[in-house]
Amino acid sequence: MTKNEFMTTLKQALSQNNVTKIDDIVADYEEHFAHAKAEGKSEDEISKKLGNPETIAKAYETESMIVNIKDPEKPFKLTHALTVLGRLIILAPFNFLVLCIPGSILFGLMAAGWSIAIGFAACTVGALVVGLEGGLMQISGWLGAGVISMSLAFAAVTVLAGFVMFTLTKQLLIFIISYLQWNLKFILER
Repeated sequence: MTKNEFMTTLKQALSQNNVTKIDDIVADYEEHFAHAKAEGKSEDEISKKLGNPETIAKAYETESMIVNIKDPEKPFKLTHALTVLGRLIILAPFNFLVLCIPGSILFGLMAAGWSIAIGFAACTVGALVVGLEGGLMQISGWLGAGVISMSLAFAAVTVLAGFVMFTLTKQLLIFIISYLQWNLKFILER
């Protein structure tokens, strides 16, 4: 691939992937071509060494998405996090093997945690249903107050468990993305 073909493909791929600062990126790659040509390399060798322009554009888009995910000012979007996670695993396939066993263990722990949070929600509803349908509230005022208090306690634990699990899930996704991002930079630098 010639320099012009590489640059044209790179510009198109960057614009298709909604990457900002296209001119800066293209200027960097033109510098790569200039330095390599000064060392006596052909344009074809240079373009092969730089890689596929579409993969480069996906990497820049992924980098932009990672910055948005890590920015505490912006709302966390699970779809963006999962998209980035998938792309980073595809861009660095050996990460899939590294993350397979620990990832399945962590996924199991997250599923268990969310199940507990949902279980507490079911306990909240169950306590109210038993109290109302079982006639416990009609037996005495204290028993009714106890049922309502128990339901409120379960509701509070449900909210707390949901908040804790959301925070843990978000932090786990950010950690995995950071690890894969570091790994991707390590691969691209070699």
